[in-house]
Amino acid sequence: MVSDFEKDIPVSIRVNSLVYGAAQNRASQGNVKLPDIIRAAFESVASGDATAFNCVLFKVVAGSDQLAHTAWLSRRVRELFVDRDGVLIGKSDRGSRKAGEPVGLAVRGGLPCVSVDAKYVPVRDVVYALHHECWRGDVVNVDSNIDNNRYENLTLSDTANEKSLVLNVNLSITELKAVIAGRQKAVVISCNKNETDKVTVITELITRESSIPVLLTDGKRQTVRQAIHAAAIGDSRFLISVV
Repeated sequence: MVSDFEKDIPVSIRVNSLVYGAAQNRASQGNVKLPDIIRAAFESVASGDATAFNCVLFKVVAGSDQLAHTAWLSRRVRELFVDRDGVLIGKSDRGSRKAGEPVGLAVRGGLPCVSVDAKYVPVRDVVYALHHECWRGDVVNVDSNIDNNRYENLTLSDTANEKSLVLNVNLSITELKAVIAGRQKAVVISCNKNETDKVTVITELITRESSIPVLLTDGKRQTVRQAIHAAAIGDSRFLISVV
């Protein structure tokens, strides 16, 4: 098993100049650094799980959408930090701080924050990101103590339930594993009479040409994909193609 504190090594690759230019342009539109995308690709190949790459690519495609941003944040902070009961530990040397030591914090907007790519992010957001691949809504402290950032003391505010064009799908553990491994490219969704919002999103997917973000979960683990096609296969039953 790879240690949390293994050193990074430089890697050189060759690529077609036109492809490289197009990739740089797309990355800049999504406010993502191209090396971050390449690192995510290596991570996905090493783990046999496309989630890391899909998350960062999704941010490039979706721009500033919150689901895409949190997916990127989750992948990025896992490169930088380890969570130890709400205390962030650096995974590499930085300045006078050595790998394995707590990171320095700064107060911004009344909240303890940590620097991620030269931007200050609340510690509670970073801790939550280390446990989730993506989410919607604001991370808040259960007991309102902003200094208690243990994962068990974090939850999402009611804004997580705000309406948006994103599809949330519950799968079995087996199905989710198959999707993550790339063995399953479609899921069947059955909507009950109270899930009118979900039906609206799926109907929009059927009629529009572009894709829609889809958040897949088995109740514990979650992953983000893009739904690219949908078809009605029965009364309030739909077949959704995901990539």
